[in-house]
Amino acid sequence: MTPFPVDIKPGHKIHKLEKGGIDDPEVEDLSIPDAILQLEQARLLCCKFLERELHLSNCLGMMSYAWHLGCSQLYRAARQVALTHFSALITDEDFMLGRSLPRTRGRETLFVLGGPHDQDTQALYQFHPLTGRWQSCAPLERKNLTQYSMAAVGDSVVVTGGYFRDVLWFSVDWVLIYNSGSQRWTEGPALQKSRHSHCSVGLGDLLFVMGGSMDECLVNDVERLDLGSGGWVSVSPMIRAVERAAAAALGSNIYVACGLDENGEAYGGVQRYVVEHDQWDVVSYSPYPRYDLVATELNGALYLFGGYSLRFDVDTDEWTLLEEDCLEKKFFSGCTTVLGQIYLVSEKKGNKGVPNMVLLDPYIDTCLEVDNAIPCSVPIRGSVTMKMSSLRL
Repeated sequence: MTPFPVDIKPGHKIHKLEKGGIDDPEVEDLSIPDAILQLEQARLLCCKFLERELHLSNCLGMMSYAWHLGCSQLYRAARQVALTHFSALITDEDFMLGRSLPRTRGRETLFVLGGPHDQDTQALYQFHPLTGRWQSCAPLERKNLTQYSMAAVGDSVVVTGGYFRDVLWFSVDWVLIYNSGSQRWTEGPALQKSRHSHCSVGLGDLLFVMGGSMDECLVNDVERLDLGSGGWVSVSPMIRAVERAAAAALGSNIYVACGLDENGEAYGGVQRYVVEHDQWDVVSYSPYPRYDLVATELNGALYLFGGYSLRFDVDTDEWTLLEEDCLEKKFFSGCTTVLGQIYLVSEKKGNKGVPNMVLLDPYIDTCLEVDNAIPCSVPIRGSVTMKMSSLRL
């Protein structure tokens, strides 16, 4: 990976100017705004490089360095590594699942939903990272439902749309909500458009449903639901209609990566939705266009898994290939970040799913299978992370 070139001459001239070389003839052709822009670009590239080099062994030093130089993004990323690996940090020992997860940033848990579509129910399980324990939850009571999307909104798991078979297969507008407090499923307001193979992302109390396919064609329509009140509202459509894409939220923005386009080809674009301005744009193109991939966010970077494993730094448009043997040329059914670590659920092998779970933690050089027999039935339909006020451990 080679960053775009930065001209060092303007910075050299600014240095001369700061040292008092006012009569230097080179100063006459100096464009201060251009020089400052070049320096800011170089600074941003350096900060993103250091973010990619973050590790348990250097996070405290990075915090101090970033604070001294005023690199706020690097400081926040290093601080997150320190917080999410605090137990290991204070003992200065290598650690694994259950010993090193944070106790200071709120409790997070993982939900996995799956099972054969031709059964009367599909299983929902909750995974507790603190203890490594799985807990059975109320199942989703829908037979012959597949290709739906799953998202976490507040204390709820929300299932939207899908492909349903009565006599024939057709798209549905169903919204099914599991409340972790009452441990019950209820029906929510129906989607404006029936769809399947779409994406959904929760932001606060808002749920966004994007793209996918209707019975006739792909759609770029986007709908928003305030889970606390009201029904679905149409917002600005995606730039490109895709199905079987991956989606994740970074800050207050939503990113939809790759997918299958209307021509049946893999689309490589990363579409960004700026919620505040209700506006879409394409911020980059993946070096490996894919569909049926999964995505998650970790410390301000977008991670994509499916065939190739990639890290995408949005601010600098830099792609990094993750060279991990346990991820190479593999596809997964679910992916989410819990307490600063990435969990990949159920490797796909042909038309079958493997009931396994892989843990990726780039800050301790860890990528390994931590469970080869998760209790949730395959195929896995999705996995989400939920921040909860109280956990039943």
